[in-house]
Amino acid sequence: MIIPKTSDGRVLFLLPWENSTIVGTTDEQRPLVDNPKIDPKDTDFLATELSKYINVSPEEIKNDIKAAWCGFRPLVHDSKKQKKNNENGENNDEITTHEISRSHEIIEDDNGLISILGGKWTIYRKMAQDTIDYVISKHSDKIQNKNECRTKFLMLIGSHDENGNLNQEDLTFGCSKLGKKLVDKYSEIDYETANYLVSNYGYLSEKVCELAKELKLFNKIDQSKPYIEAEIVYASRYEFANTISDVIGRRFRLGFIDTNAANQVIHKVANLLKDELNWSKDQMNKNIEEAKSYIDSLSLQ
Repeated sequence: MIIPKTSDGRVLFLLPWENSTIVGTTDEQRPLVDNPKIDPKDTDFLATELSKYINVSPEEIKNDIKAAWCGFRPLVHDSKKQKKNNENGENNDEITTHEISRSHEIIEDDNGLISILGGKWTIYRKMAQDTIDYVISKHSDKIQNKNECRTKFLMLIGSHDENGNLNQEDLTFGCSKLGKKLVDKYSEIDYETANYLVSNYGYLSEKVCELAKELKLFNKIDQSKPYIEAEIVYASRYEFANTISDVIGRRFRLGFIDTNAANQVIHKVANLLKDELNWSKDQMNKNIEEAKSYIDSLSLQ
């Protein structure tokens, strides 16, 4: 759902995600920090604007918020470009984020270093292709391509079986054949968990279940969520997760969905990672404190 114009002219959208709804977004300049926290005025703005369309008060909306987060966008601005004059004809040194292009830029330094700046995650394949095309075009005397770019045709990991085949019915969300296969093979999981695993891991969901069977880690880390303990070990062994925050925020996405639930599972995640990564007591405690700080940055409090 998109609300094309709010009280100050910005766009408001609602997106379904992970059995929740994302409401956004605002855009402003802020100092760079590791874990930015949403400004209360942004929450107030979003709740007030949304209340006009769903017949619910802003306070009721804010009471239903389970997580609130923000991040930094890598916008590219050429400082050498001529600055605009304001309405009085005076030179204006400041520039708003709305005036900066959202596109990516490829630059090459005098020493030969090639960098790509800006852009966004949703076009990462296009950015990669543009970068390699630039290298081939500008340095054809040093490098030759044997084939045209195939990036957009490469399937994501888990989207095909071990033979490279994809059957759409295997992965159809909510009624996948693979989900039914998992339930039939592993009595420890229900359909909700099976469908969740297929949705997140694709064909690799079988590998997750095999690990769960081997280590007896089919238990859910939170009874209100579909995540199982084996995923924590899987994330560490096969997805380069090295911290509690990696698992809760960047593998499960639980921190972005429900910060209270995320806080509740910190110690469960810590205990499994401790054994997997051979943490000392000090390392474990440091990771726990870092995770608490990280989750706090995703909450309203």
